[in-house]
Amino acid sequence: MSRRAVFILFLVLNLVLASGAYQEAPRQVRVGVYENPPKVYSTSDGADGFWPAILSDIAKRENWQLVWVKGTWEECLDRLEKNEIDLMVDVGVTDARKQLYTFSSRTVLISWARVYVREGTNIQTILDLDSMKVAGLVGALNFDGPEGLKMLVEKFGINVEFRGMSSYEEVFRAVQNGIVDAGVTNKDFGDINEQEYGLDKTPIIIQPTQLTFAYPKNGQQTDYLLETIDRNITSMKADQDSVYYSALYKYFDIHSDDMFIETIPEWIPRLALLFLGILLFLFAVSVASRIQVSRQTKKLQLSEKRYETLARVTPVGIFRTDVDGKTIYVNKTWSQISGLTFDEAIGDGWLSKVHPDDKEMLAKNWQIITSLSKTSTADYRFVHADGSVVWVIGQAVPEYNAKNELIGYVGSITDITERKKVEELKVAVAKAESADKLKSAFLATMSHELRTPLNSIIGFTGILLQKLVGPLSAEQEKQLKMVQSSALHLLNLINDVLDISKIEADQVTISSETFEITQVLSQCIEKIQPLAMYKGLKLKKIIDHGSLDLESDKRRVEQILINLLNNAVKFTESGEVVLKSKLVGENIHISVQDSGIGIAQENIQTLFMPFKQIDTGLTRKYEGTGLGLSICKKLVELLGGNIWVESELGKGSEFIFTLPIQRSENE
Repeated sequence: MSRRAVFILFLVLNLVLASGAYQEAPRQVRVGVYENPPKVYSTSDGADGFWPAILSDIAKRENWQLVWVKGTWEECLDRLEKNEIDLMVDVGVTDARKQLYTFSSRTVLISWARVYVREGTNIQTILDLDSMKVAGLVGALNFDGPEGLKMLVEKFGINVEFRGMSSYEEVFRAVQNGIVDAGVTNKDFGDINEQEYGLDKTPIIIQPTQLTFAYPKNGQQTDYLLETIDRNITSMKADQDSVYYSALYKYFDIHSDDMFIETIPEWIPRLALLFLGILLFLFAVSVASRIQVSRQTKKLQLSEKRYETLARVTPVGIFRTDVDGKTIYVNKTWSQISGLTFDEAIGDGWLSKVHPDDKEMLAKNWQIITSLSKTSTADYRFVHADGSVVWVIGQAVPEYNAKNELIGYVGSITDITERKKVEELKVAVAKAESADKLKSAFLATMSHELRTPLNSIIGFTGILLQKLVGPLSAEQEKQLKMVQSSALHLLNLINDVLDISKIEADQVTISSETFEITQVLSQCIEKIQPLAMYKGLKLKKIIDHGSLDLESDKRRVEQILINLLNNAVKFTESGEVVLKSKLVGENIHISVQDSGIGIAQENIQTLFMPFKQIDTGLTRKYEGTGLGLSICKKLVELLGGNIWVESELGKGSEFIFTLPIQRSENE
């Protein structure tokens, strides 16, 4: 036998023996499994779902024995960190998790999360979750992670009670049974199971996430598993007929009309290798490689087309950049939010519509982020062509190729205009409260600084007018009375301004006491009688009830009556002023009727507004603050009543107010 024949025989025997030896010693790989159908879930004989399907195919190729280690999501991640399992499926990549685990460089799936509610529940925005109970998977990115639902709720400043669950099935059961109002899950679980649990999807979509395999740091098999799985995933994605695409179709119903099926032989007769020869074998490899490259190129183009289709229909603004941070793609939703077309956004064009106050800061931060290959999150504004401003929160994460080389960034923008409006409203309220405190301090100072000298002026003019320090000439007496009248008028003005300010600032304290109302009515008539006699007016009272105890604030009731009677006498030139009182149900109706000039209907609506006086010759004749009726209205309302006026121009007016005989606990 020739040396060449011996060599070929030796080579064949080694190939056969090596193949048999490899099959006899399978590598054991421990895999974490949790409940998240259809992606991964436990069965009586192991595990099923999208991830177990593709992992089982890899195990078959590499001669692995898979050991499915079942647990909750938190338990699985804890075991991975402690090196109690060799790999974990369906893990979202974040900077924080990179400190704990090693990740595959190949992204297996891109997913996002959605909020689900019971059928018929009206939830449109994240603000609608205020004061609700919301469930989520403990430790999941969409629940506890950066930009997860908890962090978004905190940014919006709303009050939500969160309930952590150990599986997505528990989340949906809690929503179904009314234990919580809403639940957040990944869209793969939610879209397939929502009908079974009687739930509806909401428009609230958050956190696009890259999902892949995770391995323990410094695990004994980590380097081997990382290289082997990445190689197999790359091969699967390039082959339209691989288990990867059949699993997508089986578990997620993802397929395309232009998908095709080609039958590839699963085995090659070993004996053919002996007869083909080395040259024929090399020639066949060369031809097959060329065909494979051509097919893979077409399939990669198809995969890119599917990615663009997914990005186009996703209800989130998505963008991609090159390694230098220059925009190379935006989807339709991104254009709708920003107000920029695709062509306008490419490169650095998107900065043209960023608000001038945000542009420099955003451009500088983006330059720093891209130079460091970091994850970026920023709030900024777009200005639309019509001048409207849209607030967004932008997020971007680095994108790597199979060699773990940075190739660009993938990111999203979300409209947060409503959240910003709420924040601005809070700032405005705080400023208003601060201004109100300053106003109160000013009024308190004014009360002290002005009342003290005014009281002195009034007191000294009174002494002079009583001629206690000596006789006065007629002219001196006239001038002193003018001084005293002006000082009293200014003091009344200060008192009115302080009263209305205290009322508007909710600083008026209403006391409650029981008093006889007919006595108060008589006392008020007596106080106004001198002014009425001076003007030659009749002052009458008509009381349609006997002695009546009223539970209210006596001082405030007197203030209202004196104000109304004083106004009636002041603005009536001749005739009479009548004070009436009667019982109507559980209320007392008190009115002041005069025979003055009356009020036009168009002026009645503004009559009770602060600093408003009807512009007539008669009102100009008498000075006033325009606050008396406004104070009356606010005091009546504080006492639990109502006030209105009935008037006809040229025939006089009647001001009527009501008060409850007994005050309720809420007043």
